[in-house]
Amino acid sequence: MKIQAEPTLPIYLKFTEVCYKVVIKGVTSTREKEILTGISGSVDPGEVLAMMGPSGSGKTTLLSLLGGRVKEPTGGSITYNEQPYSKHLKSRIGFVTQDDILFPHLTVRETLT
Repeated sequence: MKIQAEPTLPIYLKFTEVCYKVVIKGVTSTREKEILTGISGSVDPGEVLAMMGPSGSGKTTLLSLLGGRVKEPTGGSITYNEQPYSKHLKSRIGFVTQDDILFPHLTVRETLT
């Protein structure tokens, strides 16, 4: 069995002044809560991105934004090769949750797509 990989292009990830807010609806009022404020960074092809911080500090939210699993940030920008996230990029970005929800009957490719 020969595994044929699709040709890949390097992806440069850049995120600048990323902010993310959620709306909290109460019984008598509605307010916004900032989850991320002014987060910036970059990842070059071949690099590994690691995030550390206490519970509730926004690590999963930022990773979800970077991986396209959450709608656009409420502020700042996230680009891949200087382009915003698109459906074309979705097929090239893999995301595995920290809960490792994997299906044993699927291949790695099927799991990530």
